Amino acid sequence: MLGKKEYIYEVYKTGSFSKAAKNLYISQPALSAAVVKTESELGMQLFNRSTHPVTLTEAGRVYIEAVEGINSIEYDFQNKLSEIANMQVGHLTVACANFFSSCMLPPIIKHFSRSYPAITFEIVESDSIELYDMALEKHIDLILDAGVYNHDFFQSHHILTEQILLAVPKDYAINEFYRDYQYTYADILNNRHKNNDHFIPISAFKNNQFILLKKGHDMHARSIHICQQHGFEPARALYLNQLMTAYNLSAQDLGIVFVTDTLIKLAPEQNSLIYYAVNGKYAYRDIFLAHRKKAILTKAMKYFIASARDVFH
Repeated sequence: MLGKKEYIYEVYKTGSFSKAAKNLYISQPALSAAVVKTESELGMQLFNRSTHPVTLTEAGRVYIEAVEGINSIEYDFQNKLSEIANMQVGHLTVACANFFSSCMLPPIIKHFSRSYPAITFEIVESDSIELYDMALEKHIDLILDAGVYNHDFFQSHHILTEQILLAVPKDYAINEFYRDYQYTYADILNNRHKNNDHFIPISAFKNNQFILLKKGHDMHARSIHICQQHGFEPARALYLNQLMTAYNLSAQDLGIVFVTDTLIKLAPEQNSLIYYAVNGKYAYRDIFLAHRKKAILTKAMKYFIASARDVFH
């Protein structure tokens, strides 16, 4: 209905078909034919051609008001796109489990927001098993997670590799026999557990109660695999949904737990626990930011991923 609106608007501005044709770099007959075609489609004239300069009819005034409204919307649209492109406005929705939202996200967001303060955030917390289903059902830009994910639907961006350790309440008598294998909270903070082949024989703890995440969690599978590598499966276990909760319960003498060095470093200090390094391929896992494969990786998402890598480099 508003086809060739640029042609008609130029005639309106100049008050002349010849001047408009010159400004548009087309012939006057071609311009006149285009205007007549639009008028035929509308069923009414837009210009009084008997006046000099040409003037608008009543229908022409309505048409020009509509064109100016469209131009204003297009101008605002381009400005908003420019603001987004220049990171002057925007929003990110990040989903993760409790530990990541409590301990890992705050320093990433703080680092990111120093450079891009106009970008706002929504944090979605959920059991890590449910995160990916949520991301397929509703708008979530990024998932901060560790372990495994469905490569058919998601793409990941590596942030860091973490190491799994065994956390044991300090007052457990069994610790007396393995002093040479022990690491303190300060040792973990200073990475003394890394690049060290001094690993505890996990089977020594097989008669203790374990605190495990429920089946389906990556840390559940890794904990079971590590125990199986040492010839046993936990006979007594308390099952939970959040690794942070499991860690806190272990600090309250309710059992031993496999935790990550990332959690130990970022969670509140727990001096009631002793840590032991474990070996094998299941003792190391990647933390990553993931998004749906079909989703467009926006500039805000790219810069957030870069900020996460900067923080945990």
